[in-house]
This record gives sequence, C-alpha cells and structure tokens, in this order.
Amino acid sequence: RGKGKLFGFAPSQAIIPANTLRIYLTFSEPMARGSLRNSLTLLKSDGTEVASPFLALGQELWDAAQLRVTLLFDPGRIKQRVGPNTSHGAPLVADESYQLVIDAGMESAQGIQLGQDARVAFRVGPAELRPIDPAAWQVLVPKTGTLAPLSLAFDRIMDSGTVRRLFTLAGPDGKTMRGVVETDGGGWSLVPDRPWTSGNYRVVIDSGLEDVSGNAVGQAFDAEAGTIGSQQEEVFLKLQING
Repeated sequence: RGKGKLFGFAPSQAIIPANTLRIYLTFSEPMARGSLRNSLTLLKSDGTEVASPFLALGQELWDAAQLRVTLLFDPGRIKQRVGPNTSHGAPLVADESYQLVIDAGMESAQGIQLGQDARVAFRVGPAELRPIDPAAWQVLVPKTGTLAPLSLAFDRIMDSGTVRRLFTLAGPDGKTMRGVVETDGGGWSLVPDRPWTSGNYRVVIDSGLEDVSGNAVGQAFDAEAGTIGSQQEEVFLKLQING
C-alpha cells in the first residue's frame, strides 16, 4: 500500500455538457495535498493544451480521507456573456473530445508517485441550460415483498456528490428508508434493508441539488439577466408501491 492510482472519475458518462462545472477524481490511496494543480493537463483532440481550465484555489478540495478531490471549472468562463467568458472563452467546447492527464509524478500521502500517467477521455456535448424538473425523471417502482431497487432515471447528468448527499426516501410511516444507495449521476437507486411494503412513498430532494452544470430545481445557473428562478426549499417526488 501507499502507491495510489486513479480509481474513479465523475461524471463517468462518455459525453458531458459543455458547461460542466465540477469533475471528481477518486484515488485508491490517500493522496498528498498541494501538488494537484501542477499534475493536471487538459488536452484537446489535436493534442493542444487547454490553458488554465480549472479554478485556481488557495486550498485543494479533498475529502476528509484525501481519496476524492473536486476540480472546479472557472464559473466566470462558463457563464455566457460575462467578462472571463468573453475574454478567454469556455474551457470546454461542444463537439470536441478531450483527455484529462494526471501526471505520473503525482504523489500519494506516503510520498509514492503514481508511476505512470493516468488518462481520462471524454467528449463534450451541448450545454445544459435548463433548470432541474423532477417531473421529467423516470421512476421504476419495485413490488412489495421484494428487495428490488427503487430507481430514478434522470433526464440529464446530475452532480453525483449532491445526489448522494441530498436525496432521502420517506416510507409510508414518514420515516427515512435505509438501504444501499447507488448513483452515477445518470440515475439514483435504493436497495432497502428490509422488503418493500405497500403504501405511499416520497423522495425528498434538498434545495442544494444541482446537475453537473450548476442548474438547480426551478433555477438555471446561466439564466438570462433579469429573470427570477423559482427554487424551492425542498421538493417531494411522490410515488406509490403496490403488491
């Protein structure tokens, strides 16, 4: 142990929106702080480097275990018709392919280098400019007496970090259902720790929920100037499970 390797990348979909705000990198071992910025290179399909694609922060955004780090694209370059976007352009362009390269010299918390470059390839599609509307999601409802998952399929790529933290499922008795939660940003599922019973359930969605482009429920990140969103404090998605 001690030699880390890239374990996960999110959003994991092959095509991501041009106005993606966050990327998450997960490593197999705790990684050293402070060297990330100089270890990353974003390349276009022709091999040219994207200049300063990520927001320069004073402190890297690692989780407590130093396994997962959040990379932020500069919102000023993404938000249309504002200074940085006008002068420098967006870091990601629709219909372009990219490779994110993590340098072989990046060190784990124990000072051991990755040993070889890690590369993540993805393609960029159109920007996602719509506010989140939970009514557009598809719901797969399990049968009573089973341990089958209750699943939601989103109409876009959601921010997997906020999905995992901000979704809860209330059972017929109003109490939070416990179980194994899975999400890849394209959907959400819960396998209960006890069989489903008949009744009315509610998926409770906190107002902090965002998609990968920073859109919230009822409120677009890149709304036209002068418009007012309708973001709610909490949203409920009602469903019924029958026998």
